[in-house]
Amino acid sequence: MEFEQHSLPVSHLTFLDDSTLIASSKSGIEDQLSITAEFYTLNNVQANSAKYVLLFSSDSFSFSLSASSQFVLKQARSIVKDMAALLTPKKLLAQHVAYLYNAVFLPRLEFRLQTSLFSESIVQSIISLMLSIIKRKAGLASTTPLTLLYLKIPFSIHHAFCHVLSSHIASWQKIFTHPDFQDFANYAISYLQGFLGAESCPTTIDLTPWSQILSLRSHSLFNSLFFSSRLNITWPLSFWPPR
Repeated sequence: MEFEQHSLPVSHLTFLDDSTLIASSKSGIEDQLSITAEFYTLNNVQANSAKYVLLFSSDSFSFSLSASSQFVLKQARSIVKDMAALLTPKKLLAQHVAYLYNAVFLPRLEFRLQTSLFSESIVQSIISLMLSIIKRKAGLASTTPLTLLYLKIPFSIHHAFCHVLSSHIASWQKIFTHPDFQDFANYAISYLQGFLGAESCPTTIDLTPWSQILSLRSHSLFNSLFFSSRLNITWPLSFWPPR
């Protein structure tokens, strides 16, 4: 069975009583607001314009030439602080915050951490403020086990570390299996094997003895291999790079 693919431009997103208008220009957003106002009038709906928030993207990026994981960590914590400052004063239900956590916050965090993979404890410390907000909005004690947020409906928030780890594993496995990236994949594995001084390919050995090396604590490839091995995730490699 074959399926046709179609592209569909998105101009708005609506969740319960919260609507988001999307446009690529000032005139575009003005047209969207005009149409929205007409819709509200026709349907006898009132909107509090005092709560309107304008967000824009300038396509700006931050770079650090020091190859320091602390730079990435600082950026990740900044995302949390900014979102916490935005959500804390809002009169939102815990379900609203949980939705924003899953649909908005985690993808942004994943983007920031795409070059560095930190341990579960560090990732947990990064997101702790967001989890505290969800607990507070839900009227839960600060000592409430996180498993309640992960498993209980209507929260069902995604596990941040597993989310980020899955992203790194998927990226590396794509590199390992794509023919265009074969040379880079061989280099990456061979370099890591040489750095570890290992006799065998790093995908086939226990990496625990090297897990406490400071320079490897945020290394994307090493930690992807290390953490996936602890979760019994195998890496289908079609090559065995020499040491």
